[in-house]
Amino acid sequence: MFCCFGKNEKDFESFDNYLKLCEKNISNNDLEESKIICKEDFIIVSIGINKNLNKIIKKVKLLYRATRDGDKAKNFHLKCDGKKNTVTFVKTKNGKKFGGFTQSAWNSSNSWITDVKVFVFSLNNFECYYYNNNGYMVNGNASTGPNFGAGSDLYIANNCLSSSSGTSPSSFDYNGKDYALSGNSSFQVEDYEVYELTLE
Repeated sequence: MFCCFGKNEKDFESFDNYLKLCEKNISNNDLEESKIICKEDFIIVSIGINKNLNKIIKKVKLLYRATRDGDKAKNFHLKCDGKKNTVTFVKTKNGKKFGGFTQSAWNSSNSWITDVKVFVFSLNNFECYYYNNNGYMVNGNASTGPNFGAGSDLYIANNCLSSSSGTSPSSFDYNGKDYALSGNSSFQVEDYEVYELTLE
């Protein structure tokens, strides 16, 4: 799979070092089932994790893929509830790729989950967008897939392969860019994947 990089993210001191870490710690076997990403796509996630948690990614495990496991919200929750340190990657039908990381475990409680280290990111822009302390972080919404921030900043709809999902900038700093993730307030999912990360 071809991977394309944009500008270096301002919080990142050494692009090459993170590239080497991804190549060392993430094997092709870890991503052999992926339909939307390659290991270099974890560089931007590594940047955010290093900035927020001062940790690095040692291993990745695919928990869920919509086109493999079914696109209903309950399928996401069945595979991902109770899992900590997860990253969600989304690919839209118009070619946007983005996602979010949370260290807290997903659940189906229909309530907010505390995680001040949560962040979202754009692979197209090669940027992380960090939590802005407005009180809304991650939502354990049983009727949606992954749900980040108030509004929500990023949510994946039930039956997402045939329904519109959305973004509504609110809980993260987007460096003055409206709809930095999807390019619009709504989007159509081509596929999305959730990985559990081992950090150290």
